[in-house]
Amino acid sequence: MSPSAANKNLDIDEEDLCCTNKKTHFYEFKEHEQVKKLLDNLAENIKELRSRERSYEQFRFICDTYQEQPHLIDPFLSDIVDKIISTVKQETQKESPSKLLIDQAFKYMHCLAKMRGYKRIVQYLPHEITDFEPVLKLLESQDPRNSESWETRFILLLWLSIICIVPFDLERFDANDNQTDSILNRFLKITMPYLFVSDKCQDACALLLSKFMSRRDIQTKVLPMFFAQLIQHMQESAKSGDKFKLLGTLKCISSLYKNGKREDLLSYTLPTLKNIVELNLLSSKLAIVRKYYIKIIQRVGMTFFKVKIAKWRYERGSRSLMNNVKSMQTSSSNKTQSEDDYEEEIPGEIEEIIEQLLCGLKDPDTIVRWSSAKGIGRITNRLSQENADDILQSLLELFSFVEDDSAWHGGCLAIAELGRRGLLLPQQLKSVVPIILKALVFDKKLGNYSMGRNVRDAACYVCWSMARAFEPDVIKPYVNEIAGALLIVSVFDREVNCRRAASASFQENVGRQGQFPHGIDILTKCDYYAVGQIQNCFLDLAIYIASFDEYRQQIIEHLMEHKFNHWDQTIRELTSECLNKLTPLCPDYMAFVVLPSLIKHSTSIDLNTRHGVLLSMAQLIYALSELTNSPHQENLADKYFNEDFTSKLRQVLTEIFDEKFFRGSGGELMRPAVCFFLKKFSLCKQLHKQFKLDQNFTEECEKFLIQCIEHNKESVQLSAAEALPFYCDLPPYHQSELALVDLFIKNLRQTSKDYVRSGYSFALGYLPSFFLAKNDNFRKISSILISASKCGSGAMDDQTNKSLTKPTETDSTWVQARRDAIKSLTWLFKSVNNADDMKKFNLNESDFSELFESFFIGLDDYSNDSKGDSGSLVREVSMEALEFLLSLSARLNLKLASDTKLVERILAGLMQQSVERIDRTRCIAGKTFCAILHNTELKLDSDSFTELRKVFVKEECDKIDWNLAYVSMPMFVKFLNAKQFQTNLLIGFVYSIGSLTESVVKSATSSFIKQLKQIEADSDQDFRELMDKLFALCKVHLKVDRLSGSLIKTIDLLVQNEFFSNPILNTDKNYPLEFLNLFLENVKQTKDMQRLVSYTDFFCDMLQFDDEKIRKNTMIRLMIQLCHQYSRIRKVTASNLFEALINLPDLFQSDDDNAECIALLTETDWDQPMSVIRPIRNRICELTNTPKPVIKTNPIK
Repeated sequence: MSPSAANKNLDIDEEDLCCTNKKTHFYEFKEHEQVKKLLDNLAENIKELRSRERSYEQFRFICDTYQEQPHLIDPFLSDIVDKIISTVKQETQKESPSKLLIDQAFKYMHCLAKMRGYKRIVQYLPHEITDFEPVLKLLESQDPRNSESWETRFILLLWLSIICIVPFDLERFDANDNQTDSILNRFLKITMPYLFVSDKCQDACALLLSKFMSRRDIQTKVLPMFFAQLIQHMQESAKSGDKFKLLGTLKCISSLYKNGKREDLLSYTLPTLKNIVELNLLSSKLAIVRKYYIKIIQRVGMTFFKVKIAKWRYERGSRSLMNNVKSMQTSSSNKTQSEDDYEEEIPGEIEEIIEQLLCGLKDPDTIVRWSSAKGIGRITNRLSQENADDILQSLLELFSFVEDDSAWHGGCLAIAELGRRGLLLPQQLKSVVPIILKALVFDKKLGNYSMGRNVRDAACYVCWSMARAFEPDVIKPYVNEIAGALLIVSVFDREVNCRRAASASFQENVGRQGQFPHGIDILTKCDYYAVGQIQNCFLDLAIYIASFDEYRQQIIEHLMEHKFNHWDQTIRELTSECLNKLTPLCPDYMAFVVLPSLIKHSTSIDLNTRHGVLLSMAQLIYALSELTNSPHQENLADKYFNEDFTSKLRQVLTEIFDEKFFRGSGGELMRPAVCFFLKKFSLCKQLHKQFKLDQNFTEECEKFLIQCIEHNKESVQLSAAEALPFYCDLPPYHQSELALVDLFIKNLRQTSKDYVRSGYSFALGYLPSFFLAKNDNFRKISSILISASKCGSGAMDDQTNKSLTKPTETDSTWVQARRDAIKSLTWLFKSVNNADDMKKFNLNESDFSELFESFFIGLDDYSNDSKGDSGSLVREVSMEALEFLLSLSARLNLKLASDTKLVERILAGLMQQSVERIDRTRCIAGKTFCAILHNTELKLDSDSFTELRKVFVKEECDKIDWNLAYVSMPMFVKFLNAKQFQTNLLIGFVYSIGSLTESVVKSATSSFIKQLKQIEADSDQDFRELMDKLFALCKVHLKVDRLSGSLIKTIDLLVQNEFFSNPILNTDKNYPLEFLNLFLENVKQTKDMQRLVSYTDFFCDMLQFDDEKIRKNTMIRLMIQLCHQYSRIRKVTASNLFEALINLPDLFQSDDDNAECIALLTETDWDQPMSVIRPIRNRICELTNTPKPVIKTNPIK
């Protein structure tokens, strides 16, 4: 986290942070005083757990804040480390040091090491000779198995690693030590176990031992034995499968070869190499083991050579960007020397090492491939030019399409390393560049995804490294190829990281080489952020780049070779749109090269190819047709749409209707593509003249479109519906609209399949306006769609007399058909734009009133199925339809738009949806509500609308996330006392209070109770009227599954919050008793478990009332439920009754009765048979003075 991202939590002014304010000094660590204070108070803060944790979290947060800019702490790092170390030293000098304080101090030190890196922290640790013994003793006192103090051991090991390299005689410590073991043996005995642990101490121990073994006085004494032990540990752990022991050994060997001197390690290289190769660790399942194996192999290989740099390597001169931009004609001097005279003989083991590294380049894990690539670069730097050429040839053999993406990726990394180190010579570019160009477009499909993004990213890295490695004259022959390839990746690659990598590489080449065509112009347009959006890349950036002649053909060829038949459908669709936009730049090439190529692939056996061909052909034909429609370009129609082309196109259209192309899952993809092609074909007016449409062709198209309309996938139906108005505009259909409309209406009425009804609803809604204006078609379609929006399952002709006036909860089928009918009505009325259209379609205001009523019915659709509230689909489209229709009425100056009651009814319905359970529905309702409220076309001037606008301010509404219940509900609940909205808001809040989502229940409950208390305090009359409405809702909805449980919970909530204790509710009518009687009547008729539990909660809460009748009736019901047929209800009743009776001792005649009753309720096993439970229940009745329930028996007739 950067400081600018964390300043909110630290309450730091953003202008005070050096990283965000250029006026202040860059090296500024503003929390220095706070850190100093934390360290000064370290001893005090550890005394209490709370203060200890709080201070540590503050310190850790500060370190994490500067994680991305750790150099800011450098000026203060020495003081901070000194403070921590001095605290540790002072504590260790005491007779009884506090282990807690020492561990806490080292935790702080670990935070610094994590932020700044252990290499920098180690430099500030004290490394006097006198520190060796105390630090070793402190480490000796640690328990390696204690997971709470691993930071202490980690820092101590790092501390020893800097102390042990100070030149001093180890034997001097033995003279002053009473220990029987020597200091050397103690050191190894203490540190070696940490090499086999599973935490970070393993890394620190490997570093420590490698540094210790590099001491001159250790070389002859310990190193041979130490190497032998490491080899033994490695062999044993590899056989036993002890991964931590094996990993620790490998880390130590790797670190030894990194920190040791060549002459000291040379004698151990052959045994090490032999033993580690025999273990075949490259086949290990652990990537980290394979990584360290590769590290050891390459470092052993480096040990065979003396430290030197290849004289033959290519060394570029000036690397100034300014010089490259200013001078593009700089001649490149020969930076390479002739074959150098290598007198050193190359050991035979190098061949084995290089072979292992080449195998590592094919490893499945990137960390192993990356380490192998660096090893190849380092060893090649010690070889002769001839041997280096052999290595390059071996690398190029990895770039075979037989190899997988791992080999390609590893090869790219290795070539980039060679180029970065100057080991790639100019004469070798002719064999390297073609390979890299292939890697830039490497993509292998595997199932429903592809492999190759890492290869393309690495290929961009190769191009980046070459830009820095070579002079402009060396790259000049390959400039156009590399520039075009990088631009293609930067705008057409599917993965954003590849696009950005290519953009960065192109930028580096423009800056370093200074000769990429139009480089600066393209960079200003195609920067890092611009290539982030793939749609912008295909439809904007690619068109801009193609405007330059140097790149145009490369772009089109890439689209034709790799993208029009890409495995990702989105890429194919974007490719077709891109080809459409590219057509005006090179129409002849598109017409005479690209289109014929697409036609050849139109019947390919590959589904993706056929799909891409249809999309691209449709876009290209449409683009060419648009060119022919331009002024003075009429002759282009004969040029592009000649007889040869139209005959081939007719053949394609004949073949694509073949049923074999639509079988299986491929049909779901191909049908929308064919519909899209027909849509674009219908728009090509100039092509129709050349094509010579006949009746057979139009009948074939009509048959296909009807098949798509009757398809069971919505995407296919919508594609056909969208193509229909354009296809109907063809000349053969101008006189056939009546037959087509009648056919669609007939099929819609007679179908017994819900998806077929949806398809014909879409088709009728999308019909063109010239179809609607004749034969009163608009009113026919409107009438049938209104009926469809109310109908349940089955054919509409069978429901003539039972069309739904209000969908019920039990009518859970065909919900989607009703939703689609409402959608189609919205699309249909979008054809009405003014008063002339109303006359043309023979519409009047009553038609709009009927439509409003059908949308209101949809707004009250609460159908339920196995998936839950499926009616929400209908309610959501109904809300949007109401908003559209109200706006349309205002534009048409209809009286309905100024009908205050109608608008209030719409807003009330939207308010109800805005406070209900489903987030998505609330969001749509909230946005629609605000859109109507702030619609300037509607003249909403009454006081109620003014009050609404005071709460729902337009600027604030645009920023609100309506999905969040805790944001929207407090706003709407303010109008709970508004009579025109009260009923709807009550239903909405009651429904949400009974929700299963905790956040919704919490928001609804808190908002509702708070507003109810406000109403109670403001007006007794309003409070009583609200209770009357709640009672009315209960009478109507207690038998409705959707609301009954929520109503019970809501009334119980009112009881718990003592609303029924208000005297106004007990003056002329006993509200608690009324609600109780209503619930007692309905509880007898339910067997739903959740509702029975809610009823039980309510009855137990009602015992708090002193009214004798309430208590008596409640206790009788509870006694009945103690013998309920469901054992769970018996247990819930006993538990709740126990909790209630604790606070009601007055129910019992004596304390003994109370205690006995409590004991019976809590100790009885209510899962026992009824014959056992009933006597216990009867005893409870006696103790509480409650009449015993009597089983009713039906008289014998």
